[in-house]
Order: sequence, then C-alpha cells, then structure tokens
Amino acid sequence: MGKGKSETATGLIVAAGQGLRMGTRTPKVMLPLGECPLLVHTLRAFEAAETIDQVVLVAAEDLLAL
Repeated sequence: MGKGKSETATGLIVAAGQGLRMGTRTPKVMLPLGECPLLVHTLRAFEAAETIDQVVLVAAEDLLAL
C-alpha cells in the first residue's frame, strides 16, 4: 500500500444466536448491558472504528422487531 492511502474494511456482525443456553427467551444480543442492548454497543464500536467503512449485520428477521 502506498504512503498516504488508508485501508478500510467491512465489519461483519453475526447476531443470529437465540441464547437458549442462557435460559432466556430474549436473544443474547438484545439483553441489556447498561442502558441499551449488547447489539447497540457492538454497532457503536464498529461505527467508531476508523478503518471500518461499512457494517453487515447478520441476524434473524424477527430480531429487528424486538
């Protein structure tokens, strides 16, 4: 890579688990961590990363309805 150029990447978040082993009906990524769900913290971290220019979220369609 030449000087002055920056590399970027696509972030991939796989949030397809159901959290059954945790014994909860709510998927793990939607459980609260502080004031918001774990998934929100994850998305914010990817958004703040300077080298990530896009994010792909893999999740069950019904997860987004929660």
